[in-house]
Amino acid sequence: MAGLVNAFPEETVLLWDLATRGKYEDALRIYRWFTPLLHLDTHPKLVQYIKLAMSETGMGSEMVRTPRLPLVGQEREEILAIASDKPKIDLQPVEIQVDLNTERFYKMFVDLLTAPTPPKP
Repeated sequence: MAGLVNAFPEETVLLWDLATRGKYEDALRIYRWFTPLLHLDTHPKLVQYIKLAMSETGMGSEMVRTPRLPLVGQEREEILAIASDKPKIDLQPVEIQVDLNTERFYKMFVDLLTAPTPPKP
């Protein structure tokens, strides 16, 4: 089951592609933007947050079924602000890499997972 990756499938794949291509600085920029979004999955209003993000990316509607209520006001604006702060990455088409340095990849993966999360805006 996925949450915010449904709203940002291209960014999810981009993160993987950058990491496996050794473009760690770019991967880290995407990861630092994506991490606060992923943390929204841990909130009681995760359904509303995911649906709002999906709606903003053209992947669905933010409408929810009762007893849930749509997001309004400052809370809605805060979620939109987090989602819209995506860094720009100029990237060439993906190259297939068959000689992946797994040791280097796993180290990078651990580094990404343990990187500090930037403070909320």
